[in-house]
Amino acid sequence: MVDKTVEVGKRVILEFLDAALTQAHPCIRLKAPIPATGAYLTCRVAKHKRVDLMKAWLEKLFYSTLSKIPFLRRLVRAMALADEQEQELGRLRREFRECAAELQYERHGDKLREILALLRPMKVVGFEKVRVGAGHDGGYVMLDDFEGVSVAHSLGIADDVSWDLDIARRGIKVIQSDYSVGRSPVQHPLFTFRQRKIAGMNDILESAAPRQMMKIDIEGSEWGLFDDARSEDIALFTQIVGEFHTFSLYYREDWHKRALGAIRKLSQTHQIIHIHGNNAGFTMKTGTVDIPTLLELTFVLRSNYRFEPTEESFPGPLDRPNVSGKADIPLDGIWNEISR
Repeated sequence: MVDKTVEVGKRVILEFLDAALTQAHPCIRLKAPIPATGAYLTCRVAKHKRVDLMKAWLEKLFYSTLSKIPFLRRLVRAMALADEQEQELGRLRREFRECAAELQYERHGDKLREILALLRPMKVVGFEKVRVGAGHDGGYVMLDDFEGVSVAHSLGIADDVSWDLDIARRGIKVIQSDYSVGRSPVQHPLFTFRQRKIAGMNDILESAAPRQMMKIDIEGSEWGLFDDARSEDIALFTQIVGEFHTFSLYYREDWHKRALGAIRKLSQTHQIIHIHGNNAGFTMKTGTVDIPTLLELTFVLRSNYRFEPTEESFPGPLDRPNVSGKADIPLDGIWNEISR
């Protein structure tokens, strides 16, 4: 009901605004359904060039228009109340998941430890690491080896393409995939955007060329993707880096089976070399360590490198908190928890 109130309110307001803008100038059209999702205006000018008027300008016009119309003012207030209620519901859901994960640990902690035991990083002999992308959420620690990479796949971009830009600066073509946005927020000659949902490797691979690369953040769908994938397809990627979600569901048989299958499949061809806890999620308090529900993992192709045990601490010097102003999550205690 809360979601419906907000969406109906936004639709009414945007229909009104679109009509008002069209009345003001026939060349202007609203081109996105909800300002909060990054709406923009397009304006046709001489020689049919398109000029994007950014979100900040739109919202300024949007709310200055609303402030003069009593009905829309009331509607905005109702939407704000519904928004607050939705945020409170979200907070309660997170607290419930956190409590459930912690309560289940005594009984089902072995399931989580089984998965974490497969995620212990190794050091790559003769290579260093590098941070690719933003200095916060959206950036990842990778192996500093991009020689001969044929193409990079960026799965899930939303409004952050900092990783994509860093890869493109190395002269590598980037294929972006995201079904939740209509286009890449940044245009680049080495970017190709596809609005699609990733359900399997057939949605990613356009050729069987070796030395491809993958960055993945697809909100939990990664488990099914890798669990169902063929090892020979996974082996086409020299590096796989991304966010792995919902570790708080470790006690559920369906999730555990999927996640364990995915990690085992990846481990057949790849070695994990870096792990970082995303502090945007909550942590699960166990007997000895707080375990994050979101992990950023970096895998490299085993056949390309030699490995040795590492004395690194995690987070390391290249890591940054995903949410600034909130402490990063220490992970070294995980290995002690595994051996309990």
